Amino acid sequence: MLDSINTFYKVKKEQGFEEYPNEMVTIQLIQRCSLIKFEIEHYCFLILFSQFHRKNYKQIFKSIPFDNTIDLCKYYEHVFLPSQSLQIPVSNNLISVFLSSIFDETSDLSLDHLTKVTNLLCETSLSTYGAEQELYNLFTKVDNNQKLKLLSLVLENKYVTSTYLLSTLESINVDIGTSEFNFYVVKSIVSCFNKKLLLELSAFFNRGILKEIINLRICILTFDVKNMRLINNNFESRLKPFVNQINSEASFVQEKMASLWTSPYYDATNSVNSSYALSEDVRSPEILKEGEYIKSQLIIGKEYGCILSTERNLVVINLESGLQRKLNNIGNVLLGPIFVENSIGIATNDEISLYNIKGDLLQTEFLIGEGEEVVSLKPKDKEIIGLTNMGRLFFLNDNSSFSFVIPEKYKKESYTDVLVFNSFFVFVGEGCIQVFKRDKNRVADFVEEIKLSTINRVLGINDVCFIITSHSILRWDLSVKSDDIVKYDLMIDIHDNPIVVETPNTLIIASNERIIRIIFNASEATHKVVFSEIKRKAITDIIRCNGLYAVLTIENNFFILKNLDDALETTSKLELMENSDGYKLSCGYGALYITSNRTIYVIKNREAVIIDEHVA
Repeated sequence: MLDSINTFYKVKKEQGFEEYPNEMVTIQLIQRCSLIKFEIEHYCFLILFSQFHRKNYKQIFKSIPFDNTIDLCKYYEHVFLPSQSLQIPVSNNLISVFLSSIFDETSDLSLDHLTKVTNLLCETSLSTYGAEQELYNLFTKVDNNQKLKLLSLVLENKYVTSTYLLSTLESINVDIGTSEFNFYVVKSIVSCFNKKLLLELSAFFNRGILKEIINLRICILTFDVKNMRLINNNFESRLKPFVNQINSEASFVQEKMASLWTSPYYDATNSVNSSYALSEDVRSPEILKEGEYIKSQLIIGKEYGCILSTERNLVVINLESGLQRKLNNIGNVLLGPIFVENSIGIATNDEISLYNIKGDLLQTEFLIGEGEEVVSLKPKDKEIIGLTNMGRLFFLNDNSSFSFVIPEKYKKESYTDVLVFNSFFVFVGEGCIQVFKRDKNRVADFVEEIKLSTINRVLGINDVCFIITSHSILRWDLSVKSDDIVKYDLMIDIHDNPIVVETPNTLIIASNERIIRIIFNASEATHKVVFSEIKRKAITDIIRCNGLYAVLTIENNFFILKNLDDALETTSKLELMENSDGYKLSCGYGALYITSNRTIYVIKNREAVIIDEHVA
């Protein structure tokens, strides 16, 4: 029988057929097997042979004794699933079919059978997807000890109500010792994704290690870094693998949430200087999503990324699954998107608005002045901050909105940008830079104004401002008077060149195929060429990730640079899979992202991260 199956399959493969034989042939083979006493491995081959017709699995289970079905599931998993030589796309849902078949046969199972099924489910890695009702049936029949073992499977079961589960846990806790109870409850919690049920369990377990682990699991699922507390208390040694697992997951979420690229300029002061822990060696680029996008960075928030379609509609992408939603009700976007907490800020030609991730409007402020338009949009302290060309500043959060107008005595004819520093607001006006104090994210007292003939760009970090003019770069520590501004004279125009604020005292500037570091000290500034692309390909984008640099060139080459003896050295180099008229870099939420007008790539770390202790 086994030989005939293998021969038939081999012939079909040689004839170019990738699929299995038709259903009639499969049924005939199953009927023949019921007439012969097969060994377990023969049944496994038959399952492999008939997997495109899953409903026929039940006939196989019905043809052999109960104990043999248990052995069959174990043999199938441990012998056939790990095998790569078969190169057959085996089903991973054999257990759910087995459960369904035994409950179809009888509603009453012996204690011995219940125990064997429980142990099988606890030991197997095969999926139980599609067997929710059968799992619930089993859970209602077994004793308290077996219920405890099955807990991790039924926490996501739609047939098990929270009322039933909590009352069951209460009776189990009385019946079974604390150590055994804690072990299986913790084992279940660390793999549970049911947030609603976890909240009810948190109220049920009002203290101790169980409540701590439940609360940490809730924080992981809701990305609540603020209330995240790693488990450091004394606990039983047998809980250590689960505690290590949940602590590791929490640390990973903390790392993801520490480096969200929430606006085109990472830290809201026009400095592409990220805390994302990029590694020296990375994996090959993978396509996260394909579509039609405008040329811009992917803005990265909690679990989601945002970009604009070519029609300037807002597009939201799940960073885990790659699933994309175009929010057609959010269109004609002229500025943004930016992320703040779980909300998305955008500006159109007549309003500034804040939406949730589903596209529901939370707050909006309308532009009422003739010719008024939004020129700058920044996230800061749970709010989006928008500046119009007429000097009106808007603050929007989930619950309220507020506007501020630059006082008439300081007001200029037009404005182009606002920067939000630790202790200051900096307004870029026509031919001038104005500084106001910042108090609780509101504009406070006027500090100082400097006049300049041209202002190409303003960048910053902490409370240090860099002003790019057509002929020079000015470094201004906003905490002291402008008399102490340090000037660097430019030899070339760097109006559109990629610039990174490396530290409060150094800038990184890409100039054609070279990267130049400009160093400011107390009274003067110098420069040094720290990298030159060997093939003389012009650098089009560069960002700094926790001490390393991600770089793109004009012919879509990507490489990573690290500091070595006051220079930058290549650690990784990749070629992107398509040509584009321009790529943009961003990072955060555990990955690096490269966006073109057709494709969004994701690049993940390959090895342990490199931490630069000198990051500002």
